[in-house]
Amino acid sequence: MKSTTRTCASVLILILCVYCKIHPARSWVIDDHGCRLPDNGSGFCTSLDKCETVIYLIDDHDYDSFEAQDILKKYACGVDELKRIKVCCPYTPLNVNSSTMKKKETDHSHHKKVKLLPKDCGLVRPWGLFNGNEANLFEFGWSVLLRYEKRGDPFMCSGSLISSRYILTAASCNFIKYKVIGVRIGEQNVRTLKDCTWEYSAGQKIEYCGPPPQDLLIDSNDFILYPEHNLRTLEHDIALIRLREAADVNGISVFTVCLPISAAEKSNHIDKYTAIGWGVTEHGLSSYDLLKVLKVTEKTDNSDCSETFKEIGRLTEGRMCLRDTQNGEVCVEDIGGPLMGYFTKNQTPITVQYGLVSLRTAKCGNGASIPTVYTNVAPYVGWILDNLEP
Repeated sequence: MKSTTRTCASVLILILCVYCKIHPARSWVIDDHGCRLPDNGSGFCTSLDKCETVIYLIDDHDYDSFEAQDILKKYACGVDELKRIKVCCPYTPLNVNSSTMKKKETDHSHHKKVKLLPKDCGLVRPWGLFNGNEANLFEFGWSVLLRYEKRGDPFMCSGSLISSRYILTAASCNFIKYKVIGVRIGEQNVRTLKDCTWEYSAGQKIEYCGPPPQDLLIDSNDFILYPEHNLRTLEHDIALIRLREAADVNGISVFTVCLPISAAEKSNHIDKYTAIGWGVTEHGLSSYDLLKVLKVTEKTDNSDCSETFKEIGRLTEGRMCLRDTQNGEVCVEDIGGPLMGYFTKNQTPITVQYGLVSLRTAKCGNGASIPTVYTNVAPYVGWILDNLEP
């Protein structure tokens, strides 16, 4: 989310307030929850600065131009108690064929802080490629467990390592009833002291073991929460954790995942995504043993999630609704965990994190394909970069 976008929104709100005084009697809202779009579709009425679609529609024009005002008049749906304009925002982002808009929305490759993210991210192991339901050793070195002050199984959220100093996770992970006290990086099987694998070579069984996992201390003050996150609806459910000491990105058991920085990475067409987590065994029992892989998670209509999770209302642009076609599901312990896809960069496949788990049902491994709500990472890349420090 760009600061220029917010400034643009503030200016436009002032412009449209004048319009509201001139045209106070327009019939906007079609029911208690919907409004009419210019194409006669339905949307939700919200403040202008919360609707990226409309902001970007006018972003190619001068803010006080006739063109910008005309676009906003078409989307206007009312005013709030302070007489500030509200716009009819599409439930699903509009497919706008504007290369200029696309560049402004997605390309952060020249952001002044992009150098704080490692270039050698998203390592794809030759034996990995999301093969099987159990993650191979060293396959997902960016996977992170959040530790809480709780007896028994203390790991209640997940995250992903995006640099040696930052973890990406869900904002809701900072509001669990237990106190967050640390993170674990470079883990595969939480029931073993060391993670090992083996193979046969020349008729002999050879064992390979990784370095011990890294346990680092954190508390709630180390969270950087997206400022507009909403605990009730879980909108903008995204946060950074700044580590007090740098993780050892050893390239063996610990490495970082890539973010969709460039326009090409965000517009990369992915039929099926992959999620990882420790939350469920093959028998549907809650477990924190081996890191698991859900490798055929595909997008479904946003209304699918809105009907399943009625408490969150309509899904906006910052969220995605996906359904696991293997009926494995992402479990509640994996909130904050990454949703990934492949991207080919310089003829080399890399793993890019496109989402993170925000909301799912408590019914794990029951054989039903129940949709899961993910925070869409791409719209927040600007905010992530803005908040990075050396």
